[in-house]
Amino acid sequence: MGRTSDRRYPVVETAPPPFLPEGSAGILAEPLALDAEGLEALHSLCTALTSLRGHPGLLLALYESPLLRDRLIAETAARLDGRLQVLDARKAPPDLLPWLVSVASPETDALFVVNLQNISVAAQYLNYRREILTQLPCPVVFWLPYDKEEELHRLAPDFWAFRRQTFVFRLFAPWVLRVSQKVAETGARAETPESRRASISLYRQLLSDLEHTGAGKTLLAARLRRQLGDLLRREGLWNESRSELEQALAILETSAEGDTWERAEALHSFGLTLYYLDELDRALASYAAALELFRAVGDRLGEANTLKAIGDVHNFRKEMDQALAHYGQALELFRAVGDRLGEANTLKAIGDVLRFRDEYDQALAHYGQALELFRAVGARLGEANTLASMSRLALREGREEEARALLQQAVDRHVAIGSRYDVAADLGNFGLVLRDMGRQEEARPYLLQAAEIFAQIGLSELAAQMLRAARA
Repeated sequence: MGRTSDRRYPVVETAPPPFLPEGSAGILAEPLALDAEGLEALHSLCTALTSLRGHPGLLLALYESPLLRDRLIAETAARLDGRLQVLDARKAPPDLLPWLVSVASPETDALFVVNLQNISVAAQYLNYRREILTQLPCPVVFWLPYDKEEELHRLAPDFWAFRRQTFVFRLFAPWVLRVSQKVAETGARAETPESRRASISLYRQLLSDLEHTGAGKTLLAARLRRQLGDLLRREGLWNESRSELEQALAILETSAEGDTWERAEALHSFGLTLYYLDELDRALASYAAALELFRAVGDRLGEANTLKAIGDVHNFRKEMDQALAHYGQALELFRAVGDRLGEANTLKAIGDVLRFRDEYDQALAHYGQALELFRAVGARLGEANTLASMSRLALREGREEEARALLQQAVDRHVAIGSRYDVAADLGNFGLVLRDMGRQEEARPYLLQAAEIFAQIGLSELAAQMLRAARA
């Protein structure tokens, strides 16, 4: 897309790392994030809940991190011999307390309330209607961020005084570092838009926790910021990706523990993001710096990925000889290190160049090799992208029925993956080829469908581009 009908966001990148287990990214398997004082507070909370079973009571639990809160709730549920009910206050009306009474289960032995968002609005109801809690046949624990303690005390002093006990849970830095290290080493789930968004939240929370524990400028923080930047790029949040990657590079360039390989990875990622932002000269400069560092540490896979990315920039600029030269170097390295996914990505890219040059037989041969490799390694995105390219090639050659069948296969696979962007790109690119062939009326439905999807996912510039093409 963009200035050429074959540009795609995002381009196919390297194989993702192994995913962490389901749930809270493996966090529940970690030791409790508490020091001796925090463990004492947890023991006291469980004791209070046990003693109040069958009776009303108000308890407050203050925490520093949602990750810590969720871990504590899970641990409390495991320690209590009874039923624990957790209610999300975001689903409640402003008058929270009658809602709690209405939704609390009769079998509940303890009621936990989380995500009380607007303290200033809720405080007046909490202050003047607190006696409603006495209608509950079980104790209630309000879980609040640590920095909301003073605000609640000030806005709802009677509610504050009504509580029986307050329990304070602070992060224990070694635990935060262990979890952050695990995520940095193994990555987080990112194969669907939903899991990517959840992973983005996880990375942001971990980085916030590292800042609070004084580890916000470490090599670990730089690696997490680089990985967060990669996720944001895959979600199309390119300016946010740029910000995270710039922070990662700033840490790596100034830290005494700076790591050459980490700098190379961050520079490669930064180049990809700049490419999507159309800052092509800066992207090439970032790639050149990454390439030098990858070669310095002997990382041939990193070198291959960077050469492929440089080829993509030249391809986008229609500098086809330079694109093919860099793709050829990348392909040789991918084959040397046995990276079949990288080999497939590069074969497809070469096919795209050859298709642009109207060398259709050679282009189809490269697409066929790429498709076989993508299927062998189970890369559904690469397979779908290749089918989309093959559909446009078939359309150019006049194989109309085959072209539409290939397009439908590509769309079906992108739908199954959950990539609405790629569905729009498939339709839009197909429509642009029809337009370039002088078949504007046939192109218009494809272009309008693409525009509608781009608009729905917030890519207004691409939606406008498709609308302009449809009206031409």
